[in-house]
Amino acid sequence: MSTPSGEPNRYPVVLAIFAGITFFALVVCAFGFISLFTNLEVIDEPDAGPLVGPSMVAFALAAFLISLLRRAATLRAPQTPAAQQPRTPDAQHSSPPAPDARSFDARSFDAPPSSPPDPSTAYPHRPASDASRVPVGWAVLTGLATYLVYALSGAVLYAATTGSILAGVIFARDTFLGPFALAAGIAALVVALVFAILVIVGGEHPRRPLWPWERDRG
Repeated sequence: MSTPSGEPNRYPVVLAIFAGITFFALVVCAFGFISLFTNLEVIDEPDAGPLVGPSMVAFALAAFLISLLRRAATLRAPQTPAAQQPRTPDAQHSSPPAPDARSFDARSFDAPPSSPPDPSTAYPHRPASDASRVPVGWAVLTGLATYLVYALSGAVLYAATTGSILAGVIFARDTFLGPFALAAGIAALVVALVFAILVIVGGEHPRRPLWPWERDRG
């Protein structure tokens, strides 16, 4: 997706940053409600320290943002028109010479005028079916990756804090089976789907998301 001037569009990147903020807010909100209704702590091990839980969320957010930014990078790759592609030296030397005015004959006046080039072939574009298809598989992989990074990063950090690899393995098992890692994965899946849909709805020349105070200006 590129702008009319050929510059890559920043809309998917800006939208990915907004999606990362939304994901973080959803995770914090979900963890709070889960703790409230189940009477569970996010990190139940007292020897884990105060940094293991926030670090797990930070690693999950980083994995989520990396997935969205990689997706946004594919959407903002500029498309070079075929007519503006540089000609190779061989093509330049192999071009036919300009006709001499003295070499015209009568048959050149009977030739029909050449048809104008088809503009649809000069600018390559993705098929409409690909551009309007919601990447559900990519969103599922993003949620799964966020889920795995959240649990595995906590296991590594807990093992480094306690100095016991076995303790890290047990921590990973409890985290994988707990509701907090599942909530992080589901939040990543939902926000990634909304991100993909908003990029599709934005069209070829979308506007960046506006803050509430910017909308009030009219």
